Amino acid sequence: TLADKLARGRAHSSADSTLRTSGAQLPTPMVTALDDWPAPARLWLHKAGLGRSEIGELGAYYHPPSDRVVLPVLARPDGTAAFWQARAVDTRQPKYLSPSVDKGSLLASYGRPDLPPVLTEDLLSAFKVAMTGKYRGIALLGTRLSSAVAREVMRYPGRVRVALDPDKAGRAASAKICKQLRAYGCDVTDVRLEKDPKLVFTDELSTLLDAS
Repeated sequence: TLADKLARGRAHSSADSTLRTSGAQLPTPMVTALDDWPAPARLWLHKAGLGRSEIGELGAYYHPPSDRVVLPVLARPDGTAAFWQARAVDTRQPKYLSPSVDKGSLLASYGRPDLPPVLTEDLLSAFKVAMTGKYRGIALLGTRLSSAVAREVMRYPGRVRVALDPDKAGRAASAKICKQLRAYGCDVTDVRLEKDPKLVFTDELSTLLDAS
């Protein structure tokens, strides 16, 4: 009923407010069993080509109070969360919520550290890059090159690839980041994709990165 929808909307807004003021500690309660997630939450990850095993490897879980899927970044030496993003599975804005922490020192990386690095905007795209098995995905968590990411990619002796979203903001940011990295002496390539990396089939993404 309309009353049910309004009540659910108020509950989600209250949960979102709580998330905005929380720290890097992962939001609870956590629903990790995929079969217990609502269909829209599962569909968001399935559309990105993630199956049950990949979702488990990613560490994603469903947060019922906010009706969001939480993606943790386990970047601390002790394996605890240093950052997370909570993605709405409806039309709510903002689409993503995250803790107010210093992202400049954060390295959100997936894949072996000796593999060629590929910079993406978001966590899921970075994870999708790592799914190729040939590249390391590093999420910028936006469209700016942080000092932590710059230091990390400068250690790599080979080519660095920048694969941001194909919208206007992504294209502009990619050109800027490539210019910055070249100024640091990096061999860098601007990978022009027609879709967000997370929406490209894994084999196709691997081929496109190989050709860049």
